[in-house]
Amino acid sequence: MTFFILFYSLFYFFLHSLLASLYFKTWLQQHAPQIFIRYRLLYNLLASVLVLPLLYIYFFNDSASLWQWPASLAFIPWVASLIIAIAFIHASRDYDLRRFMGISDRAMNNTQDELFCIGRWHHYVRHPWYFLLLLLLWVQNMDTHRLLLSGMISLYLIVGSRLEEKKLVIQFGWRYRLYQQKVCGLIPLPWKVLSASDKQQLLLQREHHEI
Repeated sequence: MTFFILFYSLFYFFLHSLLASLYFKTWLQQHAPQIFIRYRLLYNLLASVLVLPLLYIYFFNDSASLWQWPASLAFIPWVASLIIAIAFIHASRDYDLRRFMGISDRAMNNTQDELFCIGRWHHYVRHPWYFLLLLLLWVQNMDTHRLLLSGMISLYLIVGSRLEEKKLVIQFGWRYRLYQQKVCGLIPLPWKVLSASDKQQLLLQREHHEI
């Protein structure tokens, strides 16, 4: 099972990153424009199906226990998971979910004319969903398979967030580079919070000098 977790995780993360890359999107647009129209929807469907084995291993495939909350604190992972789920829903309000899922007209046309926007959670962390997923992973009771999978997912979130930000820098230029300097990527810190004046500067629509 350990080999399967390592192999399948690497396969999934590689495929996920490849299909999300600008290189692949450009290639697909040139060679299969009819598929490219539905690209975002197909990408999400494929990612959702392929992640099912990893979810099964994480939640249902028990192995040697490494850490369990004491009986008096056994409620913590359940309560924490509920709070994280609520926070995830709240953070989702900062996104255009119809476009993210690939069911809006703009998503189907793959338009790139969106403006640089900063939601409420983005004042504190650049990737709020990733941050919440990390919390969800590491608050649980831990066995050997879950530990390995949690480590692999955490590593991918670090690498994947950096790959994603390279595309955001290309898309938004100086604005996103300045935003990176002001706000943490995955773990929020109290001394790195985007101020109102910084947000106003980032949202200016006029051209700015390169940082």
